[in-house]
Amino acid sequence: MTAGKIWMKPQNFEETIIWYAIIGTYLVYFLGIQYIAYPVLGWCLAVYVFRRIWQQTDDTPAAEQIFIPWGVWVWIFSMTVTLIALIIGHLDFELGTRQLLKSSFDQFPRTWGLFAIFPLVGCLRIRSQLIYRAACILCLQSLIYVIVGNLAYHLGINGHLYNTPFAKFAGGSSASDVLLYAFDEYDREFRLQLFTPFAPSLGVVGNVYFWLTCYEKQTKWRWIGIIASILMIWYSFSRTGKICMFVVPALIWFLANVRRPLVQLTAAATSFITSVFSYQIIYWIQDYSISQQKARAASTKIRGRIRRESLRRWWDEAPIWGHGMGDRTVGRFFAGKSIGSHGMWHGVLFVHGLVGLLAIVIPMICTAIDCLLKLHHNPTARIGLALMVIFAIYGFSENLEGQIYLFWPGMVMVGIALKETIPSVLPQPALLHADAVLNQHASPTESSL
Repeated sequence: MTAGKIWMKPQNFEETIIWYAIIGTYLVYFLGIQYIAYPVLGWCLAVYVFRRIWQQTDDTPAAEQIFIPWGVWVWIFSMTVTLIALIIGHLDFELGTRQLLKSSFDQFPRTWGLFAIFPLVGCLRIRSQLIYRAACILCLQSLIYVIVGNLAYHLGINGHLYNTPFAKFAGGSSASDVLLYAFDEYDREFRLQLFTPFAPSLGVVGNVYFWLTCYEKQTKWRWIGIIASILMIWYSFSRTGKICMFVVPALIWFLANVRRPLVQLTAAATSFITSVFSYQIIYWIQDYSISQQKARAASTKIRGRIRRESLRRWWDEAPIWGHGMGDRTVGRFFAGKSIGSHGMWHGVLFVHGLVGLLAIVIPMICTAIDCLLKLHHNPTARIGLALMVIFAIYGFSENLEGQIYLFWPGMVMVGIALKETIPSVLPQPALLHADAVLNQHASPTESSL
């Protein structure tokens, strides 16, 4: 494999920044500045987007013009509403001016704000293929790290390498630890977390990078990315991650091929068979659910307590605007975890109330609908739709707003997907053969997914 085939050449400023930011992830991780560097990167590129728009004139070539699609505006408006809910929550519970300023100008720009910023960055002239290749290179690095971590564990080598000097700014002490491998704090299980602060976070990242590598054109790089991302999910031992690994590709494939008669007939036959054996299938699902809960009983117990308390206090104390922030004063009954953590959907209700919930649900639904309409025209729409499904599922187990700095390339791809347009109406013969033309020029993975 020649150097030219490995290293794509960025063609402009934004591509250069994105390229080196992705392939340099482990360098940033070893320095312990991920929680600082990638939010700063996002906001700086967002300023650059508006600068480019401001500098545009009527003479600017169409290929170089920057525009913000309606889907990205929905994300921007919705995250602004989340900020308003945060401010009102702080005022309602009298959390103080200092905490309000910290939450508004420190925490929000590094969490919910990035859900608007990175799709906005996707409006720049960034080739999706460049992100695919950079993701594959990062997956190759991760594959090496997986091998080293497993060897270190089986040889009895201490998995803790060192603490970075940026613990105060890195998002907590765990985010400043550089590890070869880790143990689950409840069940004492061997797990990998690679460049993420927690093993479950690696499950999220693995699922996102699976879709970023599926559409790489070169077969070798594509399979390196797919295998590495699957290993990320597997060694994270995230139950939700394994569910997404099987459910999301099947769903996207079905939606992309549902117009085919054979798929429709197969779906009808499958529906009939499942209805006949519905009782047995429900029993199998319940049995599997119980076995998964028993596999990590301690973690399941704590998560259940936190979710129930989050919902109870949201409904009793702050149903509209929320509490403004999580509650860490609940004692040992919740293992020192914050009420409003361990689940984005429960957490957003507790922290931002019903207003905050709508502010995240609405842009996700709008993005899913937009990508669904474009599903048969370009693969970026499939990635955008897949990520929305992953976020919806993972929202029941993880606080994604605190982890977006880890899977930010996925949100850039969401912006690219929203920017793509459906081709103008074709003549009837061409319209009938549109799928054939797409399949002819797509990679094998694009055709299968």
